[in-house]
Amino acid sequence: MVSSPTVLDSSCVLLVGTSEWLTQFKATLNTRTDATVKRVETKSEALEVFRRESTDCLITEYALAETTGLDLLTEIRTETTVFPVLVGTASGSEAIASEAIRAGVTDYVTQTDSVDQMVKELMDRTERAVRSAQRAATQRTRARQFDAIFSDSRTATWVLDPDGSLVRVNQTAREDDRRRH
Repeated sequence: MVSSPTVLDSSCVLLVGTSEWLTQFKATLNTRTDATVKRVETKSEALEVFRRESTDCLITEYALAETTGLDLLTEIRTETTVFPVLVGTASGSEAIASEAIRAGVTDYVTQTDSVDQMVKELMDRTERAVRSAQRAATQRTRARQFDAIFSDSRTATWVLDPDGSLVRVNQTAREDDRRRH
């Protein structure tokens, strides 16, 4: 089933809309990855899944039944700025692309050639978006861990730059140094 390991294999991807390119993209995800793929048709359904279930990425078409994918994106951005959202359209414009960028889209894909080409492009961009989001989450976690260690009053902690010069020291290390001198 899976052609080669990909970050999408352990991901949950939410597709929003009714377009044929989404149907083909879902089929491609199902045959080339072990991703969990969920598909809904409306903004309200998408928001319900987004809020209640663990989802790693959302791909929406621009034109939805009750609104636009950009309205969906805008609502998601009120809750999180780091969740990957891709907007795709079979007939895009520079105005829509600009609006998507202003709204905080992770990526914007238009069908310039065939649906097959768009699906291939979506596979690459979705994988890139999920990988980038995972890296960012790991960096945030490591930064929180470092701050927790650095703030621990029981542990003397310092940071050195590559030439060995002291860059940062916590209060415990300062107090320990004062006691010794």
